[in-house]
Amino acid sequence: MRIKFFEGEDGFMDKKAVKPGVYIVKLAKKTSIKEPITLYIGESYSMAQRCGRHLYETIIVDPEYFGLTEDLIKDDNLELIFEVLVCVDKTWDTDKDRDIELREIETEQIKECSPIIQYTTCDRVLPNRIEIVEEAVKGL
Repeated sequence: MRIKFFEGEDGFMDKKAVKPGVYIVKLAKKTSIKEPITLYIGESYSMAQRCGRHLYETIIVDPEYFGLTEDLIKDDNLELIFEVLVCVDKTWDTDKDRDIELREIETEQIKECSPIIQYTTCDRVLPNRIEIVEEAVKGL
C-alpha cells in the first residue's frame, strides 16, 4: 500500500496540514485514483500530528481502525490518502472553544462526505467496518 500523507499539488507536504482543521482519509486503487473511497473524517488542532498517529496505529499496531486488513495493507495497488478537508487558520480564546468549533465542522463534513466506516453523527467508527471496506475495495 502506498501512503499519500497530506501531499500537496507540488508533491511536497501541504503546509495547512500542521494547522487546526478537519482531515479526510481515503482509499484508492492506483488505477482509479480519481474515484477514491472516503473512509474517515476527523478533526485535530494539528492534522498532520493526529494523522501521523493514525498512520502508526494502522501500519504498526492494528489496521482495523480504518477497516483495513493485513492483506489490504500489503496490496501494492492500493493507496491510503490523507488530505486537508478544512483548514481553520485562526486562534481561539481557549482550547475548549477550538475543540467545539472543530467538532462542529467535523460533524458537518461527515454528513456531507459520507465516509463509509463512520456513523453519520460523530467520528466513531462502525463495528462492521472491515466488511464494508473489503466490499468497497472490490468495487474499485
